[in-house]
Amino acid sequence: MESILSGIDLNTLKIIILITISIGLFCFVLIMFDSFGNWISNFFKSMNTTEIVDMEKLNITNQQLEDINATNNRKIELMNREKLQLQTEYMEDIRAQRLNLERNYFATLDTQVYEKPIETHCEVVPPISSGPNPEGIVKLIFNDMIQDFVKNQDVIFRRAFEDLGNEIETFEVRNALPYLVILRIFKLYQGDALESFKAAFEVFNTNVEDGTLRQILRDRMLNAEEKLYVIDKKIDVVNRNRDFAEFLLYMIKNYNFREMMKLHDNFIKVYNVRNHSGTVEVTVASDKSALSAQALINELYPNSYKWHVVTNEALVGGIQLRYESIFVDYSYQEMALKYTQNGSEE
Repeated sequence: MESILSGIDLNTLKIIILITISIGLFCFVLIMFDSFGNWISNFFKSMNTTEIVDMEKLNITNQQLEDINATNNRKIELMNREKLQLQTEYMEDIRAQRLNLERNYFATLDTQVYEKPIETHCEVVPPISSGPNPEGIVKLIFNDMIQDFVKNQDVIFRRAFEDLGNEIETFEVRNALPYLVILRIFKLYQGDALESFKAAFEVFNTNVEDGTLRQILRDRMLNAEEKLYVIDKKIDVVNRNRDFAEFLLYMIKNYNFREMMKLHDNFIKVYNVRNHSGTVEVTVASDKSALSAQALINELYPNSYKWHVVTNEALVGGIQLRYESIFVDYSYQEMALKYTQNGSEE
């Protein structure tokens, strides 16, 4: 052995050893690969088996659901048939009953017609005298109503003024509600402060109406502060009333041009109501009624509003009151119309 090894040089020996090791590793890899392949095959076989079982269970469940649905559909169809049959029988029963009733009714009617003796005696009806002319009745009723109104003129006038007061309160609320900031203004300012604020508001509105400030307010290139700055340069709004200047900035930020004009109109209307300013037009039918109306005005509204009392004979009687868009009509014609309408409704 030693002679053989001595006859082989060292390099050849290394090559033989490497070849032997390579063959061994190759055989080991083949064995491991074969084992891994068997494991993979078994794994997929088990997965396929599980899927097949799950699919089979799902098919069985679907079949059971289909059977249940089919059974329910048959039950529903049977119930509908029974319901239709009952309805048909019920309708036939009703038709039969109605037919019997009609037959009995016509049989009874024929008996009454043909068996009742015919009366040959005709009763003479005495002539009826004609009544008064309907137009005369209308005039009589109208005159009675007018006389009743005349007797209660003071009551009618007082009721008209009470209605005017209620309408004015409603008018104030209706003009303040769209812009709740109006109520805030009257809460913050009273007396001279309110008058100064109102005067500045009027100056601003006048310059808007004549076109001086309209273009500035509609300029989209300017922000709110810049618009206020330009307006102040034109009408000196800050020195005129600083509180109004702050309010003007608020309006520019929150309202468009039309809304600002509407807010001013509503503010003036609420101001007039709260300060009892503005003119109330009173229309009556005669000078005597005008004196009665003026006495009632002095009693109910001393130093309040401006009153313009006019007479109009076409009014016949009663009273009409106008303030802003408010119209209270207690004329005799209007009351007679309401009286007749209420009577016809009853």
